[in-house]
Amino acid sequence: MEWRDDVCSREHWLHADDSVFDAMYPWDIEKNVQLGREGAGFISVSASDPENLRGVSTDRLRRWEAATGRDQKEFHRTMMANGFPWCVVSVPVLNWAKKVFPNDADDAAMEKLWDAIFSAIRVTEGGDAVEAWRAHCAYLEKMAGRLNALQLRQVRYKNALGTDVVVGLPDEHVWMAGADTAKSGVRFVANMPTEEIFSAPKRDAVDGVLAASKPLALNGNVIEGIRLTLEHGRIVGIHADTNEEVLRQRPSRRMKARTIWVKSRWCRSIRRSRRAGFSSIIRCLMRTPRVTSPSGRHIRRVCPAGTICPRRSLCGAASMS
Repeated sequence: MEWRDDVCSREHWLHADDSVFDAMYPWDIEKNVQLGREGAGFISVSASDPENLRGVSTDRLRRWEAATGRDQKEFHRTMMANGFPWCVVSVPVLNWAKKVFPNDADDAAMEKLWDAIFSAIRVTEGGDAVEAWRAHCAYLEKMAGRLNALQLRQVRYKNALGTDVVVGLPDEHVWMAGADTAKSGVRFVANMPTEEIFSAPKRDAVDGVLAASKPLALNGNVIEGIRLTLEHGRIVGIHADTNEEVLRQRPSRRMKARTIWVKSRWCRSIRRSRRAGFSSIIRCLMRTPRVTSPSGRHIRRVCPAGTICPRRSLCGAASMS
């Protein structure tokens, strides 16, 4: 078990020697890699103040994220290839509860957040949560199947805040749902709650404006009023009403070409913030079997994790037929 505390974490980020943010300790790397190889199950209980790292150097945050991405590459590749079952859930903490329910007393805010979480993850009095999740996953898979049958050319997203973005989809794209199966045969849901059905876009066919409807909790900071402008799959404009600098550091590392649909790690772009009152910006999974190049030739691209990617610039070796 690994235990983290908000107070200790903040003190570490503020006062630790600057060198510790550039690399993980070797034993931490090897521990996760070995457990992943053995197919161990990982459960993460995320519970922290969404603004715990407010005022921390954004340079330290950026460097540590780069270091963990580099040093845990093998572990995360195994994870994204379903080498083992894993799940991320959350429980309330007071600062989070007060952020979501600011007008309530402390006890009432905590109780409301517990109720919101239980409702979202289908835990009810007298109910069977396991059966409820099986039914929910079956429903999501059914909806994904309907979308696969349509083979849409594009989807358009709009909201009253200004979102108006068109996402092009490649030929033979695949829609998937929230549940997955580990190599051991164990069926698991990586994020609880989950309501998503997702696919992969054409990398150069995303155009328009994305305006977030809710704040984003990112690296111990709350970012509000997010607005991204995209042209041909690239981010050409970034704005946030608060903590814009924290938001801008993410594209500088993860989106080297300032592309919204990124190779995060191992062909899956994930930033799922599943907490009540907060949202993620975007998510996708690269599992499109085949795409067509401008010349009309079919391209398959397989990464070391065994996942087929529709983008020529990602991992693995390409073959054409």
